[in-house]
Amino acid sequence: MALRIELGAAGLGSVRLTSDAVWETVASLHVLTFPRQHAMHLRLRSRLPSSPGYDLPFLLALTSDRQWFPDILAPAPQVDPPHPLVQIAALRDTEDAVLRSDLEELSRRRPEFAFAGAAQYADKVATELSAYWRDMLEPIWERVEGVAIDDLAYHSRLIARAGVAQAVNEVHHELSYGDGALTVAFHRTKATVSCGPEGVWLVPSAFRWPWIAVGQPASGCVISYAARGSALVWEPRGTAGEPDALSALLGRSRAAILQALDLPRTTTWLARRIGVSPGTVSDHLSVLAASGIVVSRRDGRQVLYARTPLGADLAEGGPAAWRAAP
Repeated sequence: MALRIELGAAGLGSVRLTSDAVWETVASLHVLTFPRQHAMHLRLRSRLPSSPGYDLPFLLALTSDRQWFPDILAPAPQVDPPHPLVQIAALRDTEDAVLRSDLEELSRRRPEFAFAGAAQYADKVATELSAYWRDMLEPIWERVEGVAIDDLAYHSRLIARAGVAQAVNEVHHELSYGDGALTVAFHRTKATVSCGPEGVWLVPSAFRWPWIAVGQPASGCVISYAARGSALVWEPRGTAGEPDALSALLGRSRAAILQALDLPRTTTWLARRIGVSPGTVSDHLSVLAASGIVVSRRDGRQVLYARTPLGADLAEGGPAAWRAAP
């Protein structure tokens, strides 16, 4: 079974990458509803409170049906997504036709959940999902978001080096490009659809691992795929076994900065983590960047710093990598 998404006249130019908090939050709910399929993230279940301050049965009911998924939980992403709670609150503005379709299906499949109308349904979804995000995901969101940013940076660099077609083929093993279309091999239906007027969004997800999911908002298609490095939500990458040697090579502060960059970080975050001023961190990052150890990229209004492959080797690879450093 496979889903073929025809890209139309724009071709690969209609394919874009971004992150999305609603898609990520829903993926985390799938960890709870389908734990055997998301073994990497079973630790999330241990975060569940004994008496949650939100309607967890309702949220799990919306995300546990293998044959149906509510369209309100599959919104079109944005180029520069705002804060997660702003994205979730925007679900209240979902088109009435989408809400009515959801309600019709919900009344048939889960009649225990009854609503007076579309507005009440949308408000209930947004309210409960916001409370769930605050309780379950906000404490770890920095790492969840970091995984997505790291994945987006990797595929953006791949696009620059090898082109969109090659980058798409490396996004996920079940996703491929050919003959003017994207094919999602792991899909419950066999169908061909148009990408829509806004094209195709590729959205990395830490909690989606190891799967891929497709949504079809009215404006286009969304492909949510397992992000690279998803395990970093729970476990940082291994750090060098001999930190004193790394400090001797780079200096103590620069070594601490490099080891803190297991995920992309801002200067402000690094300053808090290392315990020095943002100006000092900026000076160290300039030296590390000039040495090819870190790179920077703009993400909205902030600048993020990440390790290069050489930087990762230095932070994780041990003395052999340090001896090869410039």
